[in-house]
Amino acid sequence: MSHSVAFTSDKSPISKVQRSAHHFSVHLFSFTKPTDRNRLPKRQLNNNMADAVAMRAAFVRLGFSQAGAAAMVDEQGIDSLDELKWLDDDAIETVCSVVRKPGGQIPNPNAGAAGQPQMIPNPGTQVSVRAEGNLKLACYCVRHRERISRACDIPSITLQNVRALRDLKRQEEDHEDVEVPENLINARNWPKTVEGIREYFRGCLGVTKIPLAYVIREKEEDERSTTTLSSSTCGNVFRHDEIQY
Repeated sequence: MSHSVAFTSDKSPISKVQRSAHHFSVHLFSFTKPTDRNRLPKRQLNNNMADAVAMRAAFVRLGFSQAGAAAMVDEQGIDSLDELKWLDDDAIETVCSVVRKPGGQIPNPNAGAAGQPQMIPNPGTQVSVRAEGNLKLACYCVRHRERISRACDIPSITLQNVRALRDLKRQEEDHEDVEVPENLINARNWPKTVEGIREYFRGCLGVTKIPLAYVIREKEEDERSTTTLSSSTCGNVFRHDEIQY
């Protein structure tokens, strides 16, 4: 908290016009009261470091080498589940390509030997196709657990857990929304009409690849359906799906 006091040059009362011409401020003192908040950055730093260590271990479980895991976390900044969940397949392919061939130069470890240059081209770090594919499944796994309101932590990123979702991921990627049926609205048979609408929405997937039937509300004032997919039935995702369809 900073405190300042203003005086005029002769310490006498003056008008606003005079003050604008003759005003100067004297900074008496400045201090920051120590509070518990001052220790928050340090705790946050410790948490981030712990997450980074756990993420390196997770990358190794997915098939990355130690060097590859370090490159993903330290160089590419994928040091938390929040970073992981935003990576789609295209982004993962790009990141892995950059890790393999980062470009630029690095200090030559043999620079002291005769005829050796000080700098050499960066050789990059090997990332296998297997590790890249497992990473795609891991990112999908994080997003899937979020949309079904299931806890997800870094230790749960294992080959067994991520590969268990491979078929579901492929099924969603191959999915094509159904066409709107003809004569969907039947003014003479509203129960049949409502059921037809429900069936149509079951055949369409929303932003998070959840069947759009969840946007149909049982009560007009409800902002979500009775489904437990809380991350997808509220907020921007729900509004996007509801407006789009």
